[in-house]
Amino acid sequence: MAALGELPYSSDERNDIQLAVAECVQNIVRHAYAGKAGGPVLVMLEQSEVLKMRFEDRGPVRLDWKPSIVPLEQNQTAGGRGLALIDRLTVEFDYQPTERSTITTLGFALPKETA
Repeated sequence: MAALGELPYSSDERNDIQLAVAECVQNIVRHAYAGKAGGPVLVMLEQSEVLKMRFEDRGPVRLDWKPSIVPLEQNQTAGGRGLALIDRLTVEFDYQPTERSTITTLGFALPKETA
């Protein structure tokens, strides 16, 4: 998260970004590398109209699965709130399985001073 130090995000904005990233990484650990000692996660940053963070894991690919986001207010289960939280905290959220990996993209609005 050191890369955020270059941009004038407020403390609340930084906390939101860190929370969304933590949820994303937790999902990768829980689902892509479940039952394994771990695996690689490639993280890519791009700044364009938004700050994009891409997370690529090499866990088993589920080509037929698409995320189903249940709004936080409607989710009454003990878990399963991570995707809704990520969706709420980002301006872009994409899950893209490929033949060899899964790429999850989180997009965050740039601070008004740099937008």
